[in-house]
Amino acid sequence: MAEKQAAPLIDPPLVDPEVAIIPSHVPDQHYKELAAKFVFAGTGSVLGTIATNPFDIIKVRQQLQGEGVLNQSTSNLFRISYNMFRNEGPLSFYNGLVAAMLREATYSTIRFGSYDWFKSSIMKASGGVFDETSLVTKITAGLTSGMVGAAIANPTDLVKVRMQAYNPSPIPRYRGVGSAFAEIYRTEGWAGLYRGVWPTTGRAAVVTASQMATYDHIKHWVLGTGYFVEGIKCHFVCSMLAGFVASLTSAPIDTLKVRYMNQPFDPATGTGLRYPSAMSCLRHLMATEGPLALYKGFFMCWFRLGPHTIISLMVFEQLRKITGINPI
Repeated sequence: MAEKQAAPLIDPPLVDPEVAIIPSHVPDQHYKELAAKFVFAGTGSVLGTIATNPFDIIKVRQQLQGEGVLNQSTSNLFRISYNMFRNEGPLSFYNGLVAAMLREATYSTIRFGSYDWFKSSIMKASGGVFDETSLVTKITAGLTSGMVGAAIANPTDLVKVRMQAYNPSPIPRYRGVGSAFAEIYRTEGWAGLYRGVWPTTGRAAVVTASQMATYDHIKHWVLGTGYFVEGIKCHFVCSMLAGFVASLTSAPIDTLKVRYMNQPFDPATGTGLRYPSAMSCLRHLMATEGPLALYKGFFMCWFRLGPHTIISLMVFEQLRKITGINPI
């Protein structure tokens, strides 16, 4: 009887080792890092807001002084602080804190968290013409992420401004953040929550572009000099410079935003009773108070945005380092 022939050996099909070692159920590391960046961005920004809320309130009070009056003298930050402490109590320096924290938890979470993603997207869209080290890429990424964050978070910004503004009545304008949202919706509708969305997004675009692009570009420049290494000292110096540039470029738009948002609105038409539009607010301010009025509260803007930028970006960078995510 003939012996049964053994089946020929067949080599197994070649498999890409990179595909083979990554199970399909493992989440994409890219999306995990992106989610972590959003969380870290929000954490740093909320901490920065808690530390700088008193400066923000004084800045808002200065920006609202002398509306419609040419060359009217305005109180300095010490006078405003003294009057707030005497007439409203020490807790008045934290008016609107919850609204401010909620705003940062949305607005800055989005604008800082998505900055790297927008940079890489711009590089891909340009076919590599603008890489991630290009200043054009950084500015465009800052403009875009700032506008998106501000547009989504506008209701929280509106409530923050109104709660921080001076109220001469002993009865609070709103009982709290929840009642503020409810009251604005009841009297002004959904559109009321988006009052001032254009100056808000304009300011956010300018702030984020100047803030993040300055920080990103200066940091890599100083690292290239060899005088600094990636770390807290480098992050502190670069974020301090970024805070100053952001304050200088955004102060005029910030003043317009505060003026426009704080005015009363016609509940029937939704039109501002003092300024029908952001442009009319600008024209009125220039005609009645002069161009320097655009920089009312500038030093408080810097005192607030400078430390806020330092805290926000340093926390953001350190949390990225701890979790193994590449720095900005």
